[in-house]
Amino acid sequence: MMTLLGSLDWGNFKKWFSMPAVWFALILFIVGATMVILARRITRVIKKTNSIADNDKTLITLKSIGIVMMFVGLMVVVFI
Repeated sequence: MMTLLGSLDWGNFKKWFSMPAVWFALILFIVGATMVILARRITRVIKKTNSIADNDKTLITLKSIGIVMMFVGLMVVVFI
């Protein structure tokens, strides 16, 4: 990964980006980020109410799952 960032060779980038693990990591990171951003709205839909407290268990769980997904996606990209 570090050699990829240090070089400007598009051939290496195309080869790196065509690996299925990179796609999996990107999708995992995007889904995790979306879950963190939309956690409050998803909680509203699940609970069928408009007021959600900041310490709601469902909200915290959704945000935690999203952060873990983002972290796993980052680790997959780093250790390829």
